[in-house]
Amino acid sequence: MQDKAVPNLIITGAAGFIGSSLVDTLCSQYPAQKLILVDNFNDYYSPQWKREFLKKALQENKDRIVLLEQDISRRPEELCEVFKKALAKLNESDFSDWTMVHLAAKAGVRPSVAVPYSYAQTNTLGTLSILETCRTLGIEKLINASSSSVYGRHSSVPFSEDKLVSIPQSPYAASKLAAEIFCQNYSELHSLKCISLRFFTVYGPRQRPDLAIHKFTRKILASQPIDIYGDGSTARDYTYIDEIVSGVINAIVLIQTRHEEKGFHEVINLGSSRPITLADLVKTLEEVIGLKAKLDYKPLPDEDVIVTFANVDKARRLLDYSPSLPFNEGIKRFYEWYKEWQNQN
Repeated sequence: MQDKAVPNLIITGAAGFIGSSLVDTLCSQYPAQKLILVDNFNDYYSPQWKREFLKKALQENKDRIVLLEQDISRRPEELCEVFKKALAKLNESDFSDWTMVHLAAKAGVRPSVAVPYSYAQTNTLGTLSILETCRTLGIEKLINASSSSVYGRHSSVPFSEDKLVSIPQSPYAASKLAAEIFCQNYSELHSLKCISLRFFTVYGPRQRPDLAIHKFTRKILASQPIDIYGDGSTARDYTYIDEIVSGVINAIVLIQTRHEEKGFHEVINLGSSRPITLADLVKTLEEVIGLKAKLDYKPLPDEDVIVTFANVDKARRLLDYSPSLPFNEGIKRFYEWYKEWQNQN
């Protein structure tokens, strides 16, 4: 991007995999920036892990970061008061030049089938609370983390942003699509400038332990069988964390340059545009780890999609986004982190 000016930010979901990686990059590249970090440290996976992920950033940037342990599903008027107090701690007078980066969500496609209400509460109503908070506080720009899951099983590949998406395959996907629709609504009614980024299966250091690469690594090392849903031909557009973070930062930069009198809502894919089959994922892990996996084949769940495959032409054009890291190199980097993390924890 030509202009790398990045404003002060509120980042929800800041302690998670993507959030904490973004925070570390921002702290190293933008030393004058102020951040309000928001996370409820839920127990979907270890809250202690999340605290460790943010530890360095908080220790080294005490004068410009405030951490709020808050649930985004709180009423907007309550969030507004909490955010105002955080603003005062940073010696800022108002939020007019701030941007909201909304990464917080209840994650997991398969778990959402069992408890759909909690996904709607966090991902949809939580996003609505954030949008209403932005409107009340005068925050005019928002980056919204969406998901490739909104495309479902019935979209032609590669997935393009101009395709109508109306048949989500899981409650998780439905909750993320509904959040996008609310973003569109607020852009039209309240002149919000918004970019929804559809992330495609992010992996790398700090990846959640329930996701395939992390889980398979753990089981291969423990000589435990890996559950293979389907025949191994399902495919995911695995995207390395550093490329996702770069895309998010460039989206933050882009939204500062848009000067429409009214709001807008751009939807942009962030993927690698190189789907990897489940069978090839296992093969790559075996090669990197140096051990053979034990496989346990099971029926493909109804909520699983067959393939995800991002068309990233729009991201290339608008965000100068150019994913290039080979998958086997990304797996090597993840495995090096995994070994070090296990030794430390």
